[in-house]
Parts: sequence; structure tokens; C-alpha cells
Amino acid sequence: MRFKSIIINFDNNKMSQIELCGSKKTPSIQKVMILLDELKLEYTVNDGDCKTPFDIDFYVKYNNRILYEPRSVMRYIATKNDKDVDLYTDVEVDDWLEMESRHFDPVAGAIVYEKLFKKWNNEKADNDIVVENLEKVEHILDFYEKRLGEQQYIGGNVFSIADISHVPYIIYLVKSGYKELFKKRPKVYEWVKRITKRESVKKMMN
Repeated sequence: MRFKSIIINFDNNKMSQIELCGSKKTPSIQKVMILLDELKLEYTVNDGDCKTPFDIDFYVKYNNRILYEPRSVMRYIATKNDKDVDLYTDVEVDDWLEMESRHFDPVAGAIVYEKLFKKWNNEKADNDIVVENLEKVEHILDFYEKRLGEQQYIGGNVFSIADISHVPYIIYLVKSGYKELFKKRPKVYEWVKRITKRESVKKMMN
């Protein structure tokens, strides 16, 4: 399923002037929405057509700077905002952002694409791809179960952008019929409930 691009404009270094442009179904835009709501930063979302200089899923325009990767955007916003909220707390947050980016996101995204996004487009899922990636995500979540036996959140003992980055595909996996992936791992399931019950996540889901 192809999504429209996302543009976030920061006007003259004022973090309160933020515009998101693109489909709200895109995990990239959902991550940024959650972060902005956590920080209580005002923003608008244009869910229509967006003209971008490249045929890409996501970019941020900040004066003369352009960022293309949602995790970089989250790092930037989390460190540059003037709110007394630290969602980028420690080097471990970077470690788990990388884990999400390199391991969880590709396999969860492949499953969701086949089972949910193709359904939205009236296309048939490739079950071989689903089975292959379900095996991979099982191994990843086993690793997460050990991690979450030591920490309340994936990046440490406080909610962070590492947790936020996982949220969209967790929700989409549940919507795709794979809630049991989380339920059979008690620590993972408690973490999932903890992060998805946040008001910022509820707002994004609505």
C-alpha cells in the first residue's frame, strides 16, 4: 500500500508552528503525532495531497534543513522543544530505536502490509511472507520479553521515543489478528497495555 508523503514545517524556529501533511494511516506520521501530543505541542494535519521534492514517504522541512527519517525527526523534536519533558533520556533509547528500526519494523511491517494494507486495497495476502515474518517477530518478542523483565519500558524505566516508535505497528499487528503474539509474553503484554493506554496514543488511534 502506497502512502502519501508527510511534510512537517517548522516556522522560523517556533516549535508551535507545525504542519503534518500526509495520510494518517502512515506509521511515520503516527509516531510524530504521538510525540507532539506527549509534548503538548500544537500542530495541524493536512490529510490531502502533498507535493514533495522526492518520491518518498516522509520528510521534515526545517528552514533550509530537510530530514527524511521519522526516528531522526523524533530525536530532533524531543531534544529541541522547550517543554520540561524528556522523551530522549539515555543512550539506551538510541539502542532500542535501532532495534525497532532494523529488526521489529521490517518484519512487523511485512506482516501488516500483507494482512491489513492489502486487505484495504482488496488484494490477496501472500501467506508465505506472513509465515516467514511471523517466525522472525516471535524471536524478536522473545528478546523483548527478557528486556522488559528488567525495565518498565523498552528504552529504560521511563516512557521514551523508543516506545513511541513501536506503537503504530503494534496496533496494526493487533488489528491484523495477532494480539496473541503479545498476550503469550506477559512482560511484553504489560508493556503494550502500558504504552497504548496513554492519552497521546488514544488520540492518534481515534
